[in-house]
Amino acid sequence: MMETPKNETPLPGQPVSLWIATTPETNYAALQQGLTVDVAVIGGGIAGLTAALLLKREGARVAVIEAGRIVKSVTGNTTAKVTSLHNLIYDHLMSEFGLEGAQAYASAQQAAIEKIAALVADYGIDCDFTRTDAYTYTETEEEVERITREVEAAARLNLPASFVRTTPLPFPVKAAVRFTNQARFHPRKYLLHLAAQLVGDGSYIFEETRALDLEEDE
Repeated sequence: MMETPKNETPLPGQPVSLWIATTPETNYAALQQGLTVDVAVIGGGIAGLTAALLLKREGARVAVIEAGRIVKSVTGNTTAKVTSLHNLIYDHLMSEFGLEGAQAYASAQQAAIEKIAALVADYGIDCDFTRTDAYTYTETEEEVERITREVEAAARLNLPASFVRTTPLPFPVKAAVRFTNQARFHPRKYLLHLAAQLVGDGSYIFEETRALDLEEDE
């Protein structure tokens, strides 16, 4: 079952994401009648649009259902980092899930970076994609040991990690984890291009259309 929600207008003076402010508004139609496709993807952020396009490339007919406008919620307000460095997570994953579990997570994160890079190249997307280093740092001596453990855990997982005492920041740090060959980009420029590639040949994007429930066939 689908519902068309009311359009929401930002309040005066409300902060607007740079990524949203520097790209055009989308205007995909709402779903008005029944439609049969191979796959329905609920949510038009980076996960939904990427999954939908990859499915289409494999021959599926796909419909993306978005309650508001695509790439305007979490993805539209993202930090725009493309990185496998997520705070201090690998030492924790090693402790909780062991080497195999942590390796599965690490490998997936690195693969995601390369998948984005490949899609940028495949479609010639002008989205300011730039390779750069990523850092997680501390300004306190008490946290240096945690940084050290994180670097050691990441290195065991074959991640491009190193322990450093300096960063590009305009202030000193006590220590940092550095991951090389990460990236940053303009997420809406990237994803609006993917959306344009998705639509057509039996695949669709429906905005202002909310999924209310799921019915499973016997």
